[in-house]
Amino acid sequence: MASEVPKRRKKRITVKPKKPPNPLFEKWLEEWKNEAASKGSDMQYCFGKALSSLRKYPLPLKSGRDCGVLDYFGNRLCIMLDRKLAEYRKTHPEGTDDLCGDVATRATSSPIASTSSQNKPKKKKSLNIGVGDVRKQKPYVPLWRSSPYAILLTLLKESQKPNYPGYLTKSQLQVLAQPLCDTSFKKPDPGAFYTAWSSMSGLVKRGLVLRNGCPAK
Repeated sequence: MASEVPKRRKKRITVKPKKPPNPLFEKWLEEWKNEAASKGSDMQYCFGKALSSLRKYPLPLKSGRDCGVLDYFGNRLCIMLDRKLAEYRKTHPEGTDDLCGDVATRATSSPIASTSSQNKPKKKKSLNIGVGDVRKQKPYVPLWRSSPYAILLTLLKESQKPNYPGYLTKSQLQVLAQPLCDTSFKKPDPGAFYTAWSSMSGLVKRGLVLRNGCPAK
C-alpha cells in the first residue's frame, strides 16, 4: 500500500494596511466634505479633491500651511486646517509633537525599562559649546504630474538652456509647465476655486522658487 502524503496547509498571509501619514487632516477634510454634502453645497467637491490630493502625498505634514504645496489647497483651506489644529492642541497637549501617527511610547514609562536603565553605568556628559543640534530634514519630493512637480521641472529645464535669461514670467511658466501637469494653471476645475498656480506660494515659502518684480517673474 502506498503511504499517504500529508497535505500541506496553506498559510494565510494578511497584509496590514499602512497608516496614513496625515490622519488628522484626512479626518477633518472628510468631516467638512460630509457636512457640505448634507447642506447641498458645492464645497463638498473642493474638500473631496483636496482630500484625494492629500491621500496621494506620502510624507507627513505638520501644519495646514505645509499643505499649500499640494493641489486644491488654497490659503483659505490651509487657514481652516491651522485653526482646527490649534483647537486640537488645546484639548490634546500630549499629542502635539506627533500629529501624523500614534504617539511614541517612552521607555521610561515601563518599570522594567526604568530599572534596567538605572543599573546601567552613567556616561559622562560632554559639553559642546556653540555646536547646535543638527537634524536631517527629509527632502521635499512633489507628486508626479502635480503642479509643484511641473513648475520645478520646467524651471530646471529652462535654466539649462544657453539662452536662459535667468527668469520666467508667470505667463511663460504657465504655458511651459502645463504639459507636465494634470490640472490647469489658468482655469479651476468644476466646483473648485483654485488653479494649479496656487501651489506657487508654497514653493516660494519653501525657498525652492524666487519670485520678485511686477509683474512677478
